[in-house]
Amino acid sequence: MLAPLIVLLALYNNLLNLLPSDLHDQLYVPLNLSMTVLLVAWARKAGLSWEELGLSRTHMVPSAARGLVVGIL
Repeated sequence: MLAPLIVLLALYNNLLNLLPSDLHDQLYVPLNLSMTVLLVAWARKAGLSWEELGLSRTHMVPSAARGLVVGIL
């Protein structure tokens, strides 16, 4: 089941980068957020827990803090 996912992500990435520049700029963030939601939904359906995905409450605060530091740098 992993091979089709890899093919899907490769196609998605290549097709997204073929969009005209102005359209790419408008759709880049919404399409990537949508793909992220779909990937998390797929992982949950595949049986992965929030802990295994690194999205549990215990990981949220340290991850957000690291993201903030990296964003500031």
